[in-house]
Amino acid sequence: MAWISLGGVRQEQFDLLCKDGSRRPLSDFENCNWGLVPSDAIVVSSAVSFETREKFQAFLQEFAKRYGKNGPRHLDSPDQREPELDNFGNRLLPTQDRYNARPNQPEYDPYNSRNVQRFRRQNYVQDGPDYETRNTLNGPERNYSGGTDGTYYEHFDLFESTPRYGEHGNLLFQVLVANEPLYLRLLINYDSARDIVPVPENLQTYEAFLGKSHEIIMEVRKCPVNRMTMCVTSDEEKNKCVKMRTALKAQLLKPELDCYKGYSQIHCMQAIRGAKNTCHGGINTAAGWVYPMAYLISNGWIRSYGCNSIRAAAEYFTKSCVPGAISTEYNTGVPYDNMCDLCHGASFRYCKRDASEDYYGHTGAFRCLVEGGGDVAFVKHTTVFENTGGKKREWWVRDNLMEDFELLCPDGTRAEANEYRKCNLGKIKSNAIVTRGGYGYNETQIDAYINLFMYAQTFYGRKTRDDFSMFMSDPPHSDLIFQDATTQLKVIPASQRYYSVYLGSDFMRARRIVDCNAGSGSIFATIALTILSCALLIEKAHSSLWDFCSLCSKEL
Repeated sequence: MAWISLGGVRQEQFDLLCKDGSRRPLSDFENCNWGLVPSDAIVVSSAVSFETREKFQAFLQEFAKRYGKNGPRHLDSPDQREPELDNFGNRLLPTQDRYNARPNQPEYDPYNSRNVQRFRRQNYVQDGPDYETRNTLNGPERNYSGGTDGTYYEHFDLFESTPRYGEHGNLLFQVLVANEPLYLRLLINYDSARDIVPVPENLQTYEAFLGKSHEIIMEVRKCPVNRMTMCVTSDEEKNKCVKMRTALKAQLLKPELDCYKGYSQIHCMQAIRGAKNTCHGGINTAAGWVYPMAYLISNGWIRSYGCNSIRAAAEYFTKSCVPGAISTEYNTGVPYDNMCDLCHGASFRYCKRDASEDYYGHTGAFRCLVEGGGDVAFVKHTTVFENTGGKKREWWVRDNLMEDFELLCPDGTRAEANEYRKCNLGKIKSNAIVTRGGYGYNETQIDAYINLFMYAQTFYGRKTRDDFSMFMSDPPHSDLIFQDATTQLKVIPASQRYYSVYLGSDFMRARRIVDCNAGSGSIFATIALTILSCALLIEKAHSSLWDFCSLCSKEL
């Protein structure tokens, strides 16, 4: 509370709120307070040697000695600068306006607040040569009252802020004074510092200086879970994970993040089920495979071959790029090479189901369509908006216009890309961060993971290339760990965290249509967080559903 800002304020108008719920007058602060904290300190780098720090201390002490003698004035002092005002800004006590009454007398102070004899120019330097007497160097010196008698009223006070430098107090220094009552320091709008006291060498670390206060701070920051591990499936995701770990550590966020690279998503899921404390982003590419194939098979457009969707697709499509289709982890039957004919990855990265394959994910499928490899792409509804209109710098994105692409609707018609609400193959849930459930379920760990990511997004959720961003990927890659369309992480209610409940009955039914083993080897997982994309926030603020679409070029 500032005395200057609040006219007519009385200490009787305020009470202290004690920890036991009672109230006390301001003067009883010694018995009613929330604890003691150390005074503010001047901080230097730990790389500065002790000898240099001693020189800094000596300099600041001399500085305070020369320019800090005029400490704060008491409210009851006769030279109080500010008059008492009522609630309407009127003076409570009439005062005589003596301004300019005796402008030419040296002992007169036009502000009636200082002993001007202390502030003559010759008092600035006590033992200097001729400097203090050369008042005519730039002509006759003029005081604030307009006189030319050589009197100089300006004086620098190291611990003064208001009103000389504006209405803000405690500029540079804000040191508490032991001999002033606390309630007066709260009600007076002047700086309460009187001196600078050197900190002993054994207290020149922040832990030693803060003492018990540091223990309290660290107690608040304590996390019952020491570490968590995020499982990723590519070198690119591993690099981003390491950057995220560094960023989280810079903000002292707990638990500490470790990055573990698995060689496939199934490997990561097995690690989760095998009692390793791991989290990883995303289970499947539902919009790219599960729902489209289930739709085509269930409607009789392609032959089902039971629930062997890979064989059905291989015999229906001439060429495709389905990352992971020839991997024995995802295809336990006969591998069909034409399922990877259009893929772009080199060497061991060819048709791999992770970010090392250029055509992996929604953006990869769209790139396959743009570069002429494919005629139709199955993607989520935000993919076109993310990769057209110059929103990215990659060479294959630069010339893309939204008008160059159309949606293929279930009724055989076509629609513009922005008409996805009425032209789509269905809705699916957003990707989720997954952790161990079943017998390995640990609610304390779940809460720690949720808190870590919710705090992390407050620091690193903004999309900027000048700093680490959780929801951006370094070009030419996309959707590393989190999708690039993500704007926010949202906590899933506890009642919906079992994987089948979260994914919904429609998805589980579609999964059984395209995968014969979908119901036999399920992993009991607990979903911790959902990811909302920017399109979801536009469509419905609290929705966790995607529209997914069949997309084609207009030339088709």
